[in-house]
Parts: sequence; structure tokens; C-alpha cells
Amino acid sequence: MGGDREPSPASARPHVLLLCSPCMGHLIPFAELARRLVADHGLGATLLFAAATDTPSEQYASVAASVPDGVKLVALPAPPTLPSTAAVRERTVHAAVSSVRHVREIAQSLTSAAPLAALVVDMVSVPARDVASELGVPCYMFFTSPWMLLSLFLHLPEIDAGLVGEYRDATEPIWLPGCVPIHAHELPGSLLVGRSSDSHAGFLSVAKDTSRVDGILVNTFGALEPAVGDGMDGVAELPVHAVGPLVWTRPVSVNRDHSHVIRWLDQQPSGSVVYLSFGSGGTLTLRQTTELALALEMTHRRFVWVVKRPDEDTASGAFFGTRRGEDDDELGFLPQGFVERTSGVGLVLPSWAP
Repeated sequence: MGGDREPSPASARPHVLLLCSPCMGHLIPFAELARRLVADHGLGATLLFAAATDTPSEQYASVAASVPDGVKLVALPAPPTLPSTAAVRERTVHAAVSSVRHVREIAQSLTSAAPLAALVVDMVSVPARDVASELGVPCYMFFTSPWMLLSLFLHLPEIDAGLVGEYRDATEPIWLPGCVPIHAHELPGSLLVGRSSDSHAGFLSVAKDTSRVDGILVNTFGALEPAVGDGMDGVAELPVHAVGPLVWTRPVSVNRDHSHVIRWLDQQPSGSVVYLSFGSGGTLTLRQTTELALALEMTHRRFVWVVKRPDEDTASGAFFGTRRGEDDDELGFLPQGFVERTSGVGLVLPSWAP
């Protein structure tokens, strides 16, 4: 290319539309994928977040404030709220399916300004594939978990059809290409509750949907899962590409710089720090949080604790993000004086660690 050629305006670049279900654990790798499409491939990228709640969570607001130039992040309107007793999976699927009409409107609007190159969805948002078909563009699934879980998804319809009895009662492990054997107690909870349950039916439906896309991107790489290359061969009748590691390497929110965490870790003896996190959605009750804090303090061990606001009703209370409390103290639920007493040996990080 000649050096005097001016770059095309962002509005005229081929555009990728990405749809992320309301899983906070999916949003960060989706934002990073969008950034790579813009920075490394010269594409335009619009990332749609299928919100499950009307008020943006603290985590979504932080990511939105940190999305790099060139990536447009849009929170879609939340659908009518399901009963509070509805399972997380049901609420997630409901939000994703309800977002399809908004995806269609935004996709049609984008095509009037620039060619649409592809639609990228996550494992829950495959119903939006119909929009890609209508517009004549490919639809790819971005699987934000590692290859081993994707392999289970791809094989699950066949495994389920040949299974006699319940998964929880199986005595023989499941063998997947390129993976270690998976024993019954290691399977996702949705498979262990009973094959006649709605939870199992929903999980199996999501697994079957993986065959409806034109290709799969998976957030993994050979050094993490050495057999990933060989294991992908012949698994599906569609291309599967390892595109990881797609992780967030910049501060989340303009008001929070996590570089001090790395500097602090570099100053500690090798192998001396305990890391505590219950995942992007995991929550404890107030009593459990208090007991864990006091136990940490009694051990006198170095630690990094990613702590979330307690939830008295569910162990996945942060799945859709958390809300700021009534006061301005984001760690006010911890035992009084805990942060000060442990400041020499530990770090307490609200919601997220780099």
C-alpha cells in the first residue's frame, strides 16, 4: 500500500456487529475481541450488550468507561423482568432472545453506512443468527470459555442420546478428543440435576445451537490447552479457531488503576500469595463473607481477594453485575477494621482483578 494513501473513515470500513448476552464474564472478552478487530484488522466494531436489568451494574459501567477508541458499546433495553425465582440461565436466554429485534434494527442501520462483514454472538445468543441470514452475512459464535467446555458442548447431543440413566450416576468418565477424562462430579450443574428437568433441557438446547453458526471462535490457545489443535480436527462440521488469550489488560474504568496490584505482587516472595475469587457471578452471604474475612486475617497469609457485595438469596447474585450500596463505602460490608488490619499482607479488590 502506498504511504500517501489516506485511511478510510471508520464509518466506511467493513463492520462487525457483536452480541453479548448479559453474562458479565462474557463482556470483557467480547470487548477485547472487538478491540482486536478494530486495532489489528482495521474493521469497525459495535458491541451490543443484551442487558437483563434496567439499571446498569457497577461492572458494566466500568467496562463501558474503559472501552477503547473505535469500539462502540451499546446496552440494549432490558426485557420485561422474569419472576425473581427464575433461574439465571432462564433470565439469560430470555434477555438474549428478546434482544433479537433490536439487533435486527441496528444491523440494518449499520448496513446503510458501511458493509456488514459478520455477526458474532455468544453461546446463548445464537437465535440472533436469523438476522445474519436475512442480511446475507456469516454468523460466528465466540465461545468465551476454554476448548474443553466447547468440546463438551459439541459432543453433548451425541453423548446425551446414548446415555442410559442420569449423568450423576455414571461410573465411566466422558472421553473427549484432546481432553482429560471428565468424571460425573465434574460436569456442569445443569447436567446433574436430572435429565427431565428444564435446566437440563435448556443446557442441551444451547449445546445443539452451536451447530447453527458458520464458525466458532474459542478463547483459548495451545500453551493453555496443548492438545487444542489436534482436538479440534473432525469435531464439528464447521471451522473452529482458537483466538485467545483475550483478556482485559487495561484498567477497568477511568477511575481505577490496577497497576498497583502487579507492583505489589512483584514484591512478594514466589508462591506466597493466596488468590480468592468466586468468578464473575459468585456471591456469598454476609455471614459467609464475614467468616472468610476473619479466617483470612487469622492465617496471616498474603492474599488478593476479589470481593463482591454479599447476597442473601443466591450464590450467583453477581451474575448480571452488582449495584453500588446505599453508602459510598464499597467495602462497608466487610468486618470493621479488616481492611486496615490486613493492609500489610493483603489486597481487597472490589469486583475485579487484572
